[in-house]
Amino acid sequence: MFKGLEITVIYNDPMMIEPKPEVIDASITEVRNEIEFIVNSLEDAGFRVKVLPVYNSRRFISDLLNLKTDLIYNFCEMVELESIEEVFAAGLYELLRIPYTGAPPMTLGLCLDKARTKIVLSYYNIPTPKFEVFKEPLNGYAKVNLNFPLIVKPVREDASAGITKESVVYEVKELEERVEFIIKSFKQPAVVEEFIDGREINVAILGNNPPIVLPISEIDFSKLPEHYPKIVSYEAKWIPNTEYYEKTIPICPAPLEPELEEKVKEIALSCYRITGCRDYARVDMRIDKDGNLYVLEVNPNPDLSRNAGFMRSASVYGLTPAETIVKIAEIALERSYANKEVQK
Repeated sequence: MFKGLEITVIYNDPMMIEPKPEVIDASITEVRNEIEFIVNSLEDAGFRVKVLPVYNSRRFISDLLNLKTDLIYNFCEMVELESIEEVFAAGLYELLRIPYTGAPPMTLGLCLDKARTKIVLSYYNIPTPKFEVFKEPLNGYAKVNLNFPLIVKPVREDASAGITKESVVYEVKELEERVEFIIKSFKQPAVVEEFIDGREINVAILGNNPPIVLPISEIDFSKLPEHYPKIVSYEAKWIPNTEYYEKTIPICPAPLEPELEEKVKEIALSCYRITGCRDYARVDMRIDKDGNLYVLEVNPNPDLSRNAGFMRSASVYGLTPAETIVKIAEIALERSYANKEVQK
């Protein structure tokens, strides 16, 4: 039905930004290779494909004003160097009435803010670790009504930015130092939550009517050194040849008891709907030693790289990475052009 339509792949290209990023890692260097793969996958499926790199706000707006396309494949996670800019990009698509893949601006903005997401989920009785937000360093004065150990994160970042083995703290002095580091380094508040020491699972979801939970993935921390907190740090995702990268091993499907698996799926689908996700998303959870589930975050635009967790779950489900890319485009087209005639 949709073959022959034009899709524009929009992605942020950090290597074109001036000044260049201070740190160049896999989150940057692999971008162009993955975009090439996505373009090839869509072209092989019969779509006409254009590519629009994003690296400057004014140039981006000008390009969008002149864009004629049937669908934007939205990989824009920032415009220049701020994560919040992904919300503005989707807002521009909405204003210009251009269909696009993935979540709308309100969902992107909500899920980017870890604290607000937790407040919304808690309202709907979705379990999530207890937390507090600090806009200023503690300086020995602020009282923390949480139980140690705690984990400290930037409130508005994704891709595990700001999460290292020092993020898990065990006493007040460590907490004060880490909160001050996050506030000063990321120029935003720090969210502090009770650390759930247990299993970590990732729940990939695909589609809209109805959304489908793909095979659940688990991160195996058993190979990490004893003194390393069992977390998925920035290194684990993006820095090869580090302990975290080499020794956090994904397992898919996760070995879960049937009753627990059904509960995970139920909670993940609730999060998907509550936060307004669409087309695809991922929900990250922890399971404590007593089998209690806690939602860590909802990711409405998870990484779709070939070696990413979402693709791993899709592969176990029976979709190749190329088929997954095409499927997401088809899902977005079906949603966008329901009851409308598509002009080829």
